[in-house]
Amino acid sequence: MLKGAVGGGHVVLLYPPDDEQALPGLMCHLGSSLQALGCSVSLDLWSHAELSVLGPVPWLHSRLDQLQRQGGKVVLVLTQAARRKAEEWGASSWEKFTPNQKDIDTNSTCVDVFSASLSCILADYLQGRAGERFMLVQFESLPPEGVCQPLPELFRGLHVYSLPSQSLGFLTELAGARQMATSSSRRKRAHRLRMASRTLAKGLSGFTAGTAVLRLAAMPQSCVGTREEDLAETMPLQPYLLTPPSSPDTNPKSQMEWV
Repeated sequence: MLKGAVGGGHVVLLYPPDDEQALPGLMCHLGSSLQALGCSVSLDLWSHAELSVLGPVPWLHSRLDQLQRQGGKVVLVLTQAARRKAEEWGASSWEKFTPNQKDIDTNSTCVDVFSASLSCILADYLQGRAGERFMLVQFESLPPEGVCQPLPELFRGLHVYSLPSQSLGFLTELAGARQMATSSSRRKRAHRLRMASRTLAKGLSGFTAGTAVLRLAAMPQSCVGTREEDLAETMPLQPYLLTPPSSPDTNPKSQMEWV
């Protein structure tokens, strides 16, 4: 029953290089957990041979094509290194591109898949499609350093989930919106997602990577800019996001959007 709870879409997991030593193990564990729930998963750690042949940009676009066929999301891990890279990359890129560009050519500058993904996020942002293909997660075993920080402008408009405490919201977004003919089918889907979220949260909370042990207390939501915790395990119907402006020349405004 749980294997089909998330709908069988494709998930691409990305994290910035040269970051926390615990991240590779956490990413592999998350990827294996999602596979067990019925998703197909792409992770650069599992694709070294293909990456060495194709390079980061073609590899990422091949995964985006698969995602378009199957449904699913690209999931980026929000860390201090991810914040810095998004801020630095965005600061040097806003003025170079126009909303008419489909995808930004980064073949000459990208040396890793995470950096390549930033160009696609910017392209979606400029076309008013932020959040359609990309989302963010934060592991509670790797809390942000220092005080709470707002999301980099490039990431505004993407939903952020804190794992494992927000496993239900995370899996619900991966599953996507579906039309259900009856209230009974809606209840069954909600039940499957709740069961899957418990399985995912239990696996993540029991996972240790080096000296990092997952802490179940959720991160302060003011740090990550997402909605309230789903610890009560109710189905999230109105995800909260920061909607980006129509262009990076205007100031972003927070507002509620229906998904």
